Amino acid sequence: MPIHLASLKYAFAGMVAWALWAVFVKLALRGATTQMVLLITYATAAFVIAGYVALTGGELDPTRWGLGYSLAGGAASGLGALAYYRSLETGDVGTTTTITGLYFVVAAILGALVLDESLSASDTAGIALAALGVAILVR
Repeated sequence: MPIHLASLKYAFAGMVAWALWAVFVKLALRGATTQMVLLITYATAAFVIAGYVALTGGELDPTRWGLGYSLAGGAASGLGALAYYRSLETGDVGTTTTITGLYFVVAAILGALVLDESLSASDTAGIALAALGVAILVR
């Protein structure tokens, strides 16, 4: 599947936003509990997303299919955030984000196994090299 310019633009914006998120959370954890930082950051995120939906006139899909998987995704996101914040409490930003950043490897494999998405040889090589790079950084 070819990569579209709009997709790259949003991907890079997400990369920068999540990098800032990591630094801001680490700073917040210096003066607040994990529980408080989690509640404030995710309440703020919910507010930002609700504003996006309101401004774009996004249609909400209340079907069981969409709702069920949205709840499952929210639970996975919440558990991942909790683990990430707990790791940031005692670890450094570089190591924590590097290790948790490996989620893309798991997501790509699950995408192939569960969603029947294809992984070309170049996709597989890229994932392997990225995982190797992360492993080297963590050492």
